[in-house]
Parts: sequence; C-alpha cells; structure tokens
Amino acid sequence: MKPRRRALTLYDKAVLNVELKVATFATSERKVRMRHDRRLIEAAHMIKKTFEPIIMTSLFPRSQIDIFIQVLQIDGGKNEF
Repeated sequence: MKPRRRALTLYDKAVLNVELKVATFATSERKVRMRHDRRLIEAAHMIKKTFEPIIMTSLFPRSQIDIFIQVLQIDGGKNEF
C-alpha cells in the first residue's frame, strides 16, 4: 500500500503504521476512550518500535505497512489501557 501522505514516503524502505484500539467492553469499567488517549499512543509507539527491527522494510520501498490491533479483553495487569 502506498503511504497516505506523500511527505511520509521513504524511498529506501517502507513506513510502519500501528493503530491500537480498545473495545468499550474490554474492561469492567465503562468509560469512553478518546482517540488520542496518551496510554494508547504510547502502547502503539512501543509496538511499532518492537516490530521495526523485525520487519524487513527495505524489501518494500515507498510503501506503508499497517498493523491494526483491537484489544477485546483486559483482564489483569497493572498497566491497563
């Protein structure tokens, strides 16, 4: 897939894009999550940093690789989204 914005195009490798969303029923508390929630942005950034060295982006120059993650259940841990 070609990058949506021409300014993001890298001519020697692909651009990696990560989008992380949490379902409204994923936690016991029902609160509306903003699209620009700081925790979600930070988690998406960490996932991007994890996958960047693994994916061979040099094989796909001038393209965009999208990773979409939908969290369906958060049932433990202190670092909830």
